[in-house]
Amino acid sequence: MAIGGAMFLSPCLEIEAYFLSAGANGRGWYGIPAVVLVAIIYNVITLSGMLLMVTLGRRGLKRINPHWFEHRENLITGLTLVGLAVFNFFIEL
Repeated sequence: MAIGGAMFLSPCLEIEAYFLSAGANGRGWYGIPAVVLVAIIYNVITLSGMLLMVTLGRRGLKRINPHWFEHRENLITGLTLVGLAVFNFFIEL
């Protein structure tokens, strides 16, 4: 029950409908076993997606030359802060 409760309280609203329908009686699905199955499937798909994205991200980062960023880090930081300040100014109007 703790797995189902934790997944139900997750910020992902889409999964809540699956937990509610899996836990309801009908069409051969009954309570806790169905909720556990949905939780396992949800975890496997989520973790697989995360690992795939991290792997692709690492491959992409290997192509970037960090030497360019090291010599321009102050400029990049300054421009980012100025850009965020301008963005915040127009959002607050």
